[in-house]
Amino acid sequence: MNTDTELEKLKLLFDYTKFHIGLYTTIATIFGALYATEGKAHQLNFNSGLLLSSVIFLFIAGFAGGTIASSITTFSSHKEFWNARIGPMIFQVAKAEYWTYLEHVSFWIAMGLALLSIIVK
Repeated sequence: MNTDTELEKLKLLFDYTKFHIGLYTTIATIFGALYATEGKAHQLNFNSGLLLSSVIFLFIAGFAGGTIASSITTFSSHKEFWNARIGPMIFQVAKAEYWTYLEHVSFWIAMGLALLSIIVK
């Protein structure tokens, strides 16, 4: 694969990750506001423990996304980045590929918990 294609893939991953971080922040804010209004006059009943757990998983997803976004700028190809060990600050804990898995799995667990918080009261 040529260098321009690798760099373009890296840029797309960076933009994709920035979008996800914004999404996680927005959703966590909404869930946090719901949690803060628990017991007040609102129509939506939910399980506060499950909703709070959802926010925690959104934090994990955002942390993983932040790790990806802050590390990606030091690489010049997608393949190089994908196989590199990255982590917060100086702690290069796992390959970038695994950080992306952590980000996505955490997000979907958060969404499942949010849904359950409405179903299980």
